[in-house]
Amino acid sequence: MADTLLEEALDGWQFARDGDFTRQSFPDFMREYGGALDDVADKAALISLLRESFEDGEARLREAGELRMLQQIVQFNGQPATRLSWMSHGVAHEEYHRAQVALYARLIGLVPALTKMIQASIPPA
Repeated sequence: MADTLLEEALDGWQFARDGDFTRQSFPDFMREYGGALDDVADKAALISLLRESFEDGEARLREAGELRMLQQIVQFNGQPATRLSWMSHGVAHEEYHRAQVALYARLIGLVPALTKMIQASIPPA
């Protein structure tokens, strides 16, 4: 799950100047923008990289500003979209994988971490 989150988070290609995501394959974009993931050897390093990528992504988003996020890009499928809609797609994609992990956890009798957090925040009746 963390690997998938990092792939989404390391996708600085969403802010690429040209905005043409048909210029190379997705794996090539990941090699160009997500190389740091190859150097991760353990859980602590993975968590650290996830935090760093979040901070970097937040900074890039603030720097891009509203007008840049509304600019047109060309998606991998050749269809036009805005950077903002493409970012929303990335969020939805991450949620999809999070739901998969939660389902797998429930199927083996575990309570997903988010559910535990929500349950812990509800005062006893």
